[in-house]
Amino acid sequence: MANDKLAKGKPARIILETTIFQEEEVFQNGFDEMGRIVSMNNNYYLRFVEKEGTHEVPTTIKISPEGNVNITRHAKHRTHLKFNDEADTYTNYQTPAGLLKLRVETKRMDLTYQSSPFAGDIEIDYLIHADETVLGSYQIRLRFTT
Repeated sequence: MANDKLAKGKPARIILETTIFQEEEVFQNGFDEMGRIVSMNNNYYLRFVEKEGTHEVPTTIKISPEGNVNITRHAKHRTHLKFNDEADTYTNYQTPAGLLKLRVETKRMDLTYQSSPFAGDIEIDYLIHADETVLGSYQIRLRFTT
């Protein structure tokens, strides 16, 4: 999986589309920005800044050699989601009422790559649970190219 040409990092075009289904409502967000991709310790790291209105949210997506994906967003409260299509994962989310433990159920995850130019597609469909309650259904569609 490691790509020696990416050890020092390269600029990458990041196209991200997210869809959230919550309580009969659908929210969609998307952007097309420049970021950076780095290969380190056999993992790929995509780093970019999401723009949410007037806010900028530094975001890192880690892709492991096993095909697992982690997304860390540094908004007002840090969010760290782990996606594994073989097992549910857990994360903590800070709310005004306190820490909330969430379960991430990855329903579908597809990752594809090509080497020249280095590019890829990631599609993830997942549910987030708090206790036994489904908080929402989510879709991530990410395309990147160097």
